[in-house]
Amino acid sequence: MDEEIQSIKKPKIISFDLEVSPALGWFYPPTWETGILKTDQRQKLMSFAYQVVGEKKITGRTLFDMKNYQKDRFDDKALVMELHEVMSSADILLGQNSDKFDVKMANYFFIMNGLDPIPPTKYIDTKKIASRYFKFLNNTLDNLGEELGFGGKTQITYKDLWIPAFLEGDKKSWKLMNDYCKNDVDQTTKIYLKMRPFMHSHPSLSR
Repeated sequence: MDEEIQSIKKPKIISFDLEVSPALGWFYPPTWETGILKTDQRQKLMSFAYQVVGEKKITGRTLFDMKNYQKDRFDDKALVMELHEVMSSADILLGQNSDKFDVKMANYFFIMNGLDPIPPTKYIDTKKIASRYFKFLNNTLDNLGEELGFGGKTQITYKDLWIPAFLEGDKKSWKLMNDYCKNDVDQTTKIYLKMRPFMHSHPSLSR
């Protein structure tokens, strides 16, 4: 009986989103006429959020949550290790524009922190699904949420938050960034579930 239940158990789909810092470097003005002379710091993982599809809980984690957090150190290894654990637990990873950005950035953070790749998994990118099966006004997360009736992004966005949070260590800004990232995951999950019946090439939902 237990073997029968296991055979029809649904795969674990994890919806996720990353917030990533800019790289920090030096340049001569004006900005539109020059390249970066020297890069002082690579991009860092500032926060991530995730939700197991089918569950209500959305979990968010930031650099500020880490025990070793110092606003002038920008050490993301502990946070990257948590992300690695979450992504490794999924049978299918779900994200908005994740094939082009989030998955590649996650792999970058893993290799830069000496971690192995996550186990082989399947990926679903809601932006690609929107482009393949529909003709929305545009395929941004903000617009898809609006057109499908879930609302758009938060009014305070990443551009408003990364400087006070990442560079200045402002506690309130870190919380708002966490809320922003969790909202993106909430939107992604809802958009995915709304579009899923139209997907003719969805990965198998049995394992």
